[in-house]
Amino acid sequence: MQALEMGVDRAIAFNEEGLLVRTLEGKADMIQAYKLRHRVFAEQLQWVPKNHHGLEFDAYDAFATSIGLFDVNSVLRGVFRMVNSSFPFMLEDEFRTCLLPTCEVRKSPEAAEITRLAVDPMLTDKGLSNRVMQVLFKGVYQWSMHNDVRYLYMVVEKRFLRVLRGMG
Repeated sequence: MQALEMGVDRAIAFNEEGLLVRTLEGKADMIQAYKLRHRVFAEQLQWVPKNHHGLEFDAYDAFATSIGLFDVNSVLRGVFRMVNSSFPFMLEDEFRTCLLPTCEVRKSPEAAEITRLAVDPMLTDKGLSNRVMQVLFKGVYQWSMHNDVRYLYMVVEKRFLRVLRGMG
């Protein structure tokens, strides 16, 4: 537990039905993730400004752990980022207004925040897109189990919440 308190997360890796989910490591992995995030958060959703590099990253990346989902051709098709409680959560700053005034964010070693969850918008087959999302959530679960995390925070918009409810 001491390593987790200092902000060091345990890596994960698993295969499911031809999809590989693993902790991203190194510059090449992160550039792929930043490109996918740019396509989703800057180009498609327009939540952050577009930039000429086609990369979406922020200050949270310096201390977050990113996990990616790769297809059989080793193409990154999904990504999410985990921030353990040793570091600031986006929920505490950018999304504070989403919380009730009396809500207190749990900041213990068994809490983490999921951010920048994205599925490749090039996946137009709804069945494949749903499968990728389900396997990504298995990645969240695996990361949580390997890092002794019981409580997760994630801010979602209403349309995505309906998708999640539809998935069960």
